[in-house]
Amino acid sequence: MVVGLAFQGRCIPLAWAVYRANDSQAYPAEGQVNLILRLLREVQSGIPRRLPVRVLADRGIGTSPDLMRGIMALGWHFLFRVTKQSKIILSDGTAVTFFDQVSQAGESYAASGQVFKKRGRIPAHVRVLWAPQAQERWALVTNDPTLTGWEYAQRMWIEEAFRDLKSHGWQVEDVCLHSPERMAHWWIILVVAYTWMLLIGHALLTMAQFTAPNDARMAPMCVAGACFVKGGTGMSTPAIPFVFSVAPSAPQRRGGGEAC
Repeated sequence: MVVGLAFQGRCIPLAWAVYRANDSQAYPAEGQVNLILRLLREVQSGIPRRLPVRVLADRGIGTSPDLMRGIMALGWHFLFRVTKQSKIILSDGTAVTFFDQVSQAGESYAASGQVFKKRGRIPAHVRVLWAPQAQERWALVTNDPTLTGWEYAQRMWIEEAFRDLKSHGWQVEDVCLHSPERMAHWWIILVVAYTWMLLIGHALLTMAQFTAPNDARMAPMCVAGACFVKGGTGMSTPAIPFVFSVAPSAPQRRGGGEAC
């Protein structure tokens, strides 16, 4: 499970939990919602209180009133994709399956009311979007009325980051570690290296000092950072306009699903 920071088309892991996949006995006893909220609280402890935060999650994680309540308790906003069966209770009491209000690409739907009729009725705003070239629509729920819903596109950045860390570059699937504890420690090294590469690549592209090859599988920012790390740019280290702080934390940090 990973909680990360959306950054320039990628996602930088900030907190994680590692456990054995497909093993009910190894699954965290606290459950998925409490696990995610614990990771979010770890992140919250390291950022300014007044910093606005928006949490994105896919429907496998986002169709959860308990997670929504937990994020609101942190003082943050959420934008979650939910299952197509989800309903909203409108002001006149009508229950609407909002996914069904959009029937073809190019259409959209927006409404405000209460969601999760049988699990607590959370005040929320729903958005259903179907992009012209998309294969399916998004059914979204948020507690921020200013969002259009298209902001959810950033959720895919974590998928791109996972590709970078796996087959597109870092080949993490080839690591021969079977202990979740050892993997959690190794993940720290990987995240620091990946973050440094992203920041270097972003700085090089910002200064227009690098052009990525057309056949590169990773994003230009990643390619630029990787080439610099490998010594392929012939340039000195650029000034990085960011501050990245790493603080010691509890040894239970571990990694496997995703939230961005």
